[in-house]
Amino acid sequence: MRIYIKSQSNSVLKNYLESLLRFRKEHWKKLPFYYQGVEDFLLQHGKQFESSPLTEEEEEIVFKALEEYTQVFGDPQPQHCFDTSQRIMRAPSNLMYAEGYVYNGIGQTRHGWNVINGKVIDFVLQHPQKTGTYRPITGVIPEGWEYFGMEVPSKLVFENMLAELKRVHERGDGQFRVVTPVLDNYEQDFPLLRKKYNPNDHKESAPPD
Repeated sequence: MRIYIKSQSNSVLKNYLESLLRFRKEHWKKLPFYYQGVEDFLLQHGKQFESSPLTEEEEEIVFKALEEYTQVFGDPQPQHCFDTSQRIMRAPSNLMYAEGYVYNGIGQTRHGWNVINGKVIDFVLQHPQKTGTYRPITGVIPEGWEYFGMEVPSKLVFENMLAELKRVHERGDGQFRVVTPVLDNYEQDFPLLRKKYNPNDHKESAPPD
């Protein structure tokens, strides 16, 4: 039996997730899953990411991945955070995919981003305290912002992308875009929410050919 106590945390997002979970438990029909929604999953397995500047080596990896992405797909778009971040992931270089919620000082939303050695890399949102035309978040999180989520094993990300490719083939429209999150994947009937999550069940794997 899992009991949730009202949080005394200073994290806006953690408090928000706990409020959503309490509301779900009080007003919604209990789900036939181990986790009662992605909020439940994130509260048990997620964390608040800390602000930290990148090293020169990390910057080189990050911007090389961005250059490779833009040459094929164009500039990252805010409404395509799951698609962009999953495509940009470079597991051998430790540039990984993360998923959860972001708070921008005004409101919060479900979001996908990248991380390198635990540092936030967000190519689709703009850093409000930087200057320039394109201002991605690269390690240093904007003042007043929060990222709360989980680094997702690359195996799960590749499986999600392959499932989307299969749906494209079935539709026959040739338009491939990863629109689904990994943690609460509604297209696959929420596989991660159905049973207790064990990271050892999802060891890292090489990208598909």
